[in-house]
Amino acid sequence: MRILVYGMQSSGASLVTYFLAQKPNTLAIIDLWNNYEAPCLEDVHASDIILKCVVTTKVPLETHILNFNPDKKVLVLRHPYFNYVSLKNKPWSNESGRMEEKFKVLETVLNKRDQFDLVIMYEDFLFDRRKVLKEIQSIGYKSTKDYFKFNRSKGEILNYNLRHSEWCNEFYQSKWGFGQIVFQKTGHMMLKAFRYISLKEKTRVRNLCPSLCGYYKNTFHWDSHKIFIYILSLISQAIQAIKPYFRHYSSKFKYYILHPSKVLDFAKRKSAMYFKRNDKRS
Repeated sequence: MRILVYGMQSSGASLVTYFLAQKPNTLAIIDLWNNYEAPCLEDVHASDIILKCVVTTKVPLETHILNFNPDKKVLVLRHPYFNYVSLKNKPWSNESGRMEEKFKVLETVLNKRDQFDLVIMYEDFLFDRRKVLKEIQSIGYKSTKDYFKFNRSKGEILNYNLRHSEWCNEFYQSKWGFGQIVFQKTGHMMLKAFRYISLKEKTRVRNLCPSLCGYYKNTFHWDSHKIFIYILSLISQAIQAIKPYFRHYSSKFKYYILHPSKVLDFAKRKSAMYFKRNDKRS
C-alpha cells in the first residue's frame, strides 16, 4: 500500500508517519523537504511505502498526489493555536511560503478534506490511541498497539530505505530526512501538544483559518480517558524532572545512614555556626 501523509509543519505529521513506518518491510520517507515535489518511487519493491509531505505555497497537494499516486491519503491536523506558536520561531517557518500563507493553504485543504481517506488529529494520536489505531486499521493498513512503542528505530528505517530505493540513496539529507521527531518517551511528547499562546496570536490564527478553528471546536472534546492520560503524562514528566535531584540527595542520605557519627558531627558544626552568628549580632 502507498500512503501519502500530508500536514502542516510542526503538526505531528512526522510522528504519525514514524508510527506507520513501524510495520516491518515498510519504506518510509518520514519527511520530504518542503521545497521538493513527491517522487514516484516506482522502482521500490516493498510491501508498503509511506511518504510525508508538508503544506507549502510552492508545491500544491495535487502535484504530490499526481507524482506519488498513493492508494490512501492521510491528513494530519494539530490545533491551529498550538501549531502556530510551535512553528513561528522555527528557522524554516517561512520557507516555501510565508507561515501565514501556509496556514491559509491548510484552511483550503481542510475545506476539501473529503479527498482524504483519513483525518488524524495530533491530540488524538497522543491522548486517544485506541481511536487512532482503529481508524488506521479501517483504511486497510495493518497496525497494532505495539507500534506505539516505536521499536523500529530511525537507523533501521534508514538502512531499509537505502537498500530498497535509489532515490533514497541519492537524496538522503538533500531532499528527505526524519524531520523533528521527538524520540523521548511519550510523556514528553504529550506535554509538547500544548503551548502558551497570547490573545493577539489567537485572533491572528482565527483570521487565518476560521474553518480549522471551528473544526477543532466541534470535533475535539476532552473526555475522562483523555484527561486521565494527560494527568499521567504530567506525572511522568514531573518524575523525570526530579530524578537527578533524587539521585543526588538519596546518595547523601545513604551515606549518613551508614555513618551515623557523621550526622552528629554535621549537627555540631551547624549549631556552632548558628551560635557564632548570634554572638556576633549581640
